[in-house]
Amino acid sequence: MTQRRPIALGAAITIGFGSLFISAPAFADDETPTTDQQEVLEAPAEETSVPEEAPDEAAEALEDAGVEVVALGVDGDGVPVVVQTEGSETGAEVDAAIEAYAAQLGAPSANVQTVSSAPVAYAATDVVGGAGYLAFEGEEGVSFCSIGFSAWSPEGEPALLSAGHCTDDGAYSGTALVKPSVQPAVTGDLPGTGNEQNGTGMLGEFGFSQFGGTNNSDADLSVSEPVPDPEGTDVSIIENIGSQFDLRPEITDWSTAEDDDLAAKTIAIKSVKTTDPTEGSAVSKSGRTTGYTSGTVGALVDGWSIITTPDGDPRWVRGFQSDVLAAPGDSGGAVFQGNSAIGVISGGSPASGDIPQFTWTASLKHILPHIPGYEVALDIDEPTVDTDLSEAIDGGSEIVVSAPSNATRLSVGTQNSGDSVPVENGKATFKVSDIPGQHTLYLTATNSLSHSETVEVDFTVQLGAPKVKDVDTTDSDVTLTGTGVAGADITAEFNGDTFTAMVGQDSKWEIELSDVEIGEYDVSVRQEFEGNTSDAATGKVIVRPTPVTDLSIENGTTYEAEKAPSELSGRGLNGADVTVLLNGEDITAQAGGASDNIGALAVAVEDEAWTASFGAQLGAGSYALEVTQAVNGISSAPVSIVFNVAVPTVDPVAPVTPTDPGAGADPTQPAAPGDAGAGGADLPVTGFDAGLMLPLGLSALAMLIIGGAAILVAQRRFGTNHSE
Repeated sequence: MTQRRPIALGAAITIGFGSLFISAPAFADDETPTTDQQEVLEAPAEETSVPEEAPDEAAEALEDAGVEVVALGVDGDGVPVVVQTEGSETGAEVDAAIEAYAAQLGAPSANVQTVSSAPVAYAATDVVGGAGYLAFEGEEGVSFCSIGFSAWSPEGEPALLSAGHCTDDGAYSGTALVKPSVQPAVTGDLPGTGNEQNGTGMLGEFGFSQFGGTNNSDADLSVSEPVPDPEGTDVSIIENIGSQFDLRPEITDWSTAEDDDLAAKTIAIKSVKTTDPTEGSAVSKSGRTTGYTSGTVGALVDGWSIITTPDGDPRWVRGFQSDVLAAPGDSGGAVFQGNSAIGVISGGSPASGDIPQFTWTASLKHILPHIPGYEVALDIDEPTVDTDLSEAIDGGSEIVVSAPSNATRLSVGTQNSGDSVPVENGKATFKVSDIPGQHTLYLTATNSLSHSETVEVDFTVQLGAPKVKDVDTTDSDVTLTGTGVAGADITAEFNGDTFTAMVGQDSKWEIELSDVEIGEYDVSVRQEFEGNTSDAATGKVIVRPTPVTDLSIENGTTYEAEKAPSELSGRGLNGADVTVLLNGEDITAQAGGASDNIGALAVAVEDEAWTASFGAQLGAGSYALEVTQAVNGISSAPVSIVFNVAVPTVDPVAPVTPTDPGAGADPTQPAAPGDAGAGGADLPVTGFDAGLMLPLGLSALAMLIIGGAAILVAQRRFGTNHSE
């Protein structure tokens, strides 16, 4: 009996898919060879006894014994090798056939290797839109159709879109690809020809399908005016795709079908059009019967057509009209405009004389709502890195990547983790690791479940400067904070002193500083990690005086004219310079320090008190004050106040009693205006002239109203930082 021993893992065998022969040198085992083995290794290699002709008889004998032969040949040591599928038979007959094959090559035994299935040309397992397939009822192939588009299921599994009527209302189950070179698109034969499968096994199974209304309902043509079914469509899902298949988001143009490779020349699908096409616009389709053809969208860009089943049952299908050439067997084939998917072939009627081709497409606009969660697979180009990575970059630096126009996110993978960042205006930005050394990024442009090929990017990270946060406070106890490489040593130079810290595992560090005087300081911070010292990062520390307090003018107050303020006082820090802005003007800088003039500069020197004089009471109007104090040239936060001074009250004119004209006057002669009356006396004005005083009263009222409004406006303008 021939010994059947498995091939050692240390041996490598290359399978030549174009023939039954395999040949490759075996890799050396890890064990040190014995002296005898060494002599064999050093001896001249013997020629193998593999015949020049393919071992057809041996393969046939093995097949007859139940061995599903994948490949035959010898390994690097000249030992015969038989590669079989895991479905092969075992037993005495099989062993005898293997022994006979080994004897034919002059060897006492053969190695046997088992693989999952027989290999096929990779082109045959590349599935593209427009390819033909055979639908099965049980184990019998009964109907031809064409693939529309590669798709994704809601669970992220690969799927295919085709026409619903290709399932015969769900009666058909499995599908298998047919050999392209024998399809009518190549041979010109009748649509029903080309039954030969391409040898790749079962493609997948029909899942959901709908042809016509809900539950494949017929159109009701019994009424005088049939009403289209708004749910009418024509779609099927092919799912449970075999693991050997690679579903590509492309459409074949059938130009390479004679080589049985539909994926060699294709049109990529970059987007999905879910709007109505434009009348007169170009449209193309791909299918097994008429191949790749183009035409023009007709007048009916969104409507219903009655498509009949093989049994003559009418079904409403919503979509659009074109004159693109199509025929039976093209059903389900891809319909597209440029690189945009738009629908699948549903039905039509051929041209006749002057009557043009009528082709009806079930539009994706109305198909997709019937298959929620499913999406057409898109071809997405690889992303490209904009940032120059030819030289080392600082840890934590940003990298900018250009993504294709149909990508919405960028997947960023590293050796240890992964992330997804949004694409905005064709760009994605992210930060790299801060750990020095060699790094690799894996970049993939994505749009929902569709994705590009992954780009591998190698680059070097050098120890970058740590991050330090600026501080602006009124507290003399200051905490410096920042980030760096976890485990790095931090050295900070501040005001002539050196402080140290360590970066925690959360990449954060902090240093406490006590009794820092009011002022502005620079801080310089470096980090050291694994013997590398970074450049310095710089920051600012500002310790400010506290704001002034206890202001003599209260925010939001309206003063009567006689009580209008003539100065402003408050409390502050001894030695601080107080600046007062009145309606934006610096009154404290206008009087040269003279305390009895408007704007006298006030310095808090006694009991922390200060006073700034306006020089006189303020007149009627609205006012805004902003007050700060400065120590060592550093100003406090401002305190803002708004207030009003009312218009002075105007008393009405009292009535005057007429005087006696006096002796000697002629009471019968009226006095001329401006002249002395009889007796020479002037006549004063008498009574209350309402026409004169009313405008004055209204003016005063208006000033009060305006002043109150100004307070509200000023309060909103200057915020809510008020004195208490």
